Amino acid sequence: SRDLEPEANGIALRGWWRWAVRMGDPRLRDFAFRSEDRLWNQCRDPEQGLVRRDTWGKVRTPTLLIDQVEMGLAYLHGWEAAGRDSDLVRAKAIAAHVREHYEDSGKKGGGFRDDYSRERFGHSRRSGRPYEENAVTARFYAELGAATRDTSYTNLARRTWAAFDKSFEKPRLEAAEWALAIRATWAGPVLERGE
Repeated sequence: SRDLEPEANGIALRGWWRWAVRMGDPRLRDFAFRSEDRLWNQCRDPEQGLVRRDTWGKVRTPTLLIDQVEMGLAYLHGWEAAGRDSDLVRAKAIAAHVREHYEDSGKKGGGFRDDYSRERFGHSRRSGRPYEENAVTARFYAELGAATRDTSYTNLARRTWAAFDKSFEKPRLEAAEWALAIRATWAGPVLERGE
């Protein structure tokens, strides 16, 4: 399918940014900028965040947490690598959207739901809090907090992994994302800015 999918493109763009920084080639940087802009223009809905669309441009519902955070990480890495302020603005906008629409502040306390489907009064329906998607979300907030030196993002990442700390007793492969999230709270930027 040639339809844009934010999750897969976010992962690819993060790899592309690492390659662009390593190679120092402005053509690679420019391609990443064009890709990010295209995704923002075609996949962003003002109310729902980053969405998947079908071949005819209709939004597939529900919108997914993983789409938001993978692209949030891609925009953050783009800002770290090339310094384009609009990338940081987009990463922060995604962070605010995720917090507003996906955060689970219910009885379970902490973490994020995996999808957001608007209902009659704009409230989201209850959905699960998947382990791996929450790990990527915690990583996004931890890296955003480290890059911007804004402790509100870092504290949100910490609250997220506190909600899943019992899962750490029996680590699975997905625990690698949690390790990267925790590392981001004390490490510097993921990418060094290229010239």
